[in-house]
This record gives sequence, C-alpha cells and structure tokens, in this order.
Amino acid sequence: MPNEKTKPRSDRKPRRLLLGVVVLLLVMGHISNVVGLRACERKALSWYVQNYTRGRTLRFSLDRKTSEFFHSLLDHVKPKYEFVPEEEFKANPFPSCEMEPAQPLCPFLVTVRLDHMEGILGGGGGRVYVFNFFGACFVIGLDTDWVS
Repeated sequence: MPNEKTKPRSDRKPRRLLLGVVVLLLVMGHISNVVGLRACERKALSWYVQNYTRGRTLRFSLDRKTSEFFHSLLDHVKPKYEFVPEEEFKANPFPSCEMEPAQPLCPFLVTVRLDHMEGILGGGGGRVYVFNFFGACFVIGLDTDWVS
C-alpha cells in the first residue's frame, strides 16, 4: 500500500514541465533583448518622429556634441534633420530630441529614454516601452517624467 504522505510521480511531471517552460521563456526573453536592443532604439526614434515631429525637420547644434550612438540612429531612421550654428540653434531649437541607449527591463521588454522639445514651453520626456521579440519591436507606450 502506498504511503499517503508521498505524492504520486504523475503530480510532479506537470510541475517540472511548467518550470521548464518558464525557464525557457526567461532565457529566450533575455536573449531576445540582447539580440534586438539596437532595433528597439531605432523603433523608438522612428515612433517619435512619426508621432511628434509632424514632418518638421529636427534641429541640432553644430557646437554641441551629439553622441556616436545618436548619429548612428539618425543614419538608420533617416528623419529630416539638420545641424545649425549655435546662434541659430539658440534662436530656434525646435523640434529637437535627445535619446539614451536602450536598457532591458525584463524579458521581451526594453525601455528607451527619450526627451523632446516641440516649441517654447512645449515638450516632454520619459521612457518609451518597447516589446522586443528578437528584433521585431512594437512600442507599447510612453511613461512621461516631465512635460512643459
């Protein structure tokens, strides 16, 4: 007669299978974030350009150093942009934006820090949340830190 305190082996099998599936999803999610991080940055910038610039040309100062990271993003996304002298930029810097490299938040989810100015007292900044499945990226939303 089996001992009533010990569980039959058939109860352990579904738990092991479930644990295996969860571990596999976590590993796949982290690999996905490593593989698709740059694609998520490009998606976040193209989302910003599509939703906020309304076809206007982004402006950047020649005198202020923009990072190589951001230059490479501009080359991939290809929005309309121009570099102008500092005096002209100070007179009219709009629209303009800055972006930081993407950071994995959890498996299959990446955040990208984005700040933008649309006009005098018009702009905002925060984190763009991007779902990432091995480089196939979809913007989920924007968590705004500041608005003016």
